[in-house]
Amino acid sequence: QLRKRSRLTQYSPVQLQGDDDDVASQAEATKIASCKKFEGSVVVTGDGGIDLSGPSEITGDLKVFNISNLDYITSSTLRKVGGKFTLQALEKLNRVEFPSLTEVGSLTFQALPALDAVTLGPLSKADEVAISDTFTSRVDMINVTTIRSLDINNNKRLTSFVSALQTVTGALKISANGIGLGLEVELPNLIWANELAIANVTTFDVPSLRVVNGSARFDSNFFESFIAPNLTHTEKGDISFVGNGALT
Repeated sequence: QLRKRSRLTQYSPVQLQGDDDDVASQAEATKIASCKKFEGSVVVTGDGGIDLSGPSEITGDLKVFNISNLDYITSSTLRKVGGKFTLQALEKLNRVEFPSLTEVGSLTFQALPALDAVTLGPLSKADEVAISDTFTSRVDMINVTTIRSLDINNNKRLTSFVSALQTVTGALKISANGIGLGLEVELPNLIWANELAIANVTTFDVPSLRVVNGSARFDSNFFESFIAPNLTHTEKGDISFVGNGALT
């Protein structure tokens, strides 16, 4: 086990920034690969392609951001990220493959204009998920049943979202996806949500929804009808429909 905060590069020296050591050699990456459980956080800074296969768990964060020439990032072994898994502002990233990853503290994919192919476990446990400004056409790799917050916005190729989600203890936000086409949302098992903010969808199917603790807001959607047969009231807030021009 390594108890450090690691900054990894694939084609340049590796720097491990921790309490005890600063190491600048590719050999240190091999030590990480041979470690089943990595105690600490990993920050990737390398171009080209990054393969983090080796550890099955990172107890801290896994962060990759502001790299102009990173094409892909993979790990065939990683099952859990205890902290934040963040991919942000990566212009050329087109492939993310973590086929064993099923659990993260939080997941943020943001400002990834070339990201098309995403493979996760699928992800069955996460406290927060945000997928924003990507090129992906699918998010079915997110298969959580309970989550604190889920935010899916500005994914221009995303036209369908079907999920087994049951409970949202914070906010469910969906907006500005499927540019020119709209987004079909099917949440057949959703029973309880604290807040809903839904915009620019063509359908929003929630046949099992019973409780909205706060508010449910539907803005500028494209659906002609909305049906939630088991929802009779909110606990604290309002249910509002604003600017839904096709709603009859």
